[in-house]
Amino acid sequence: MLAHGIGLQASHSLRFSPASQLYTSFEHYRNHYREPDRAYRNNGSHSSFYLSLAHRFGAHTTLFGSYQYSRFAPAQKTIRNRQNNAAYHRHGIGIGWLQQWPALGGLRSRITASFAQRRYRGIAAFRHRPAQRNRESSFALELSHDKLEYAGIRPTLNYEYSRTRSNTAPMPNGAENSVCRCRMEFLARKRQAA
Repeated sequence: MLAHGIGLQASHSLRFSPASQLYTSFEHYRNHYREPDRAYRNNGSHSSFYLSLAHRFGAHTTLFGSYQYSRFAPAQKTIRNRQNNAAYHRHGIGIGWLQQWPALGGLRSRITASFAQRRYRGIAAFRHRPAQRNRESSFALELSHDKLEYAGIRPTLNYEYSRTRSNTAPMPNGAENSVCRCRMEFLARKRQAA
């Protein structure tokens, strides 16, 4: 599934107060797959809009919410005289909680949840079925600790769970995915004045 894409992204951040921030971004790009069969169906343009609002409560707690809209418009509008059903529109919302725990010696946690609905265009992959509609949900938990940092590297333990429910086969009851992994973050160090 080798591909490349070319596009633009614009973003803007606005602080309402020292504790509240609004962030918005828009991106548009065209992707090109190298595999001919995949390229015929999935080459096209992607557009997305993202909006989030974060508010800090005290020195250690931040809550945030977000909205995202994305769409895919394939370059090949029809396949065998039928509408290309790879095209979709997706609306999603997300919430999150960031917490620093000084009483636990520098433990940091991040919990996020998101919910989305993706509506495909055209006929479904299987005949005599309605167009595909997916309901997507995900949950993520991240834990890290300041005392585990070494030479600007901090390990982070991540757990992610996602589920997709669809009105069409092969997954009318849903597809689930659960992942647990450890990630290393490289932290930028502040330079001290000489």
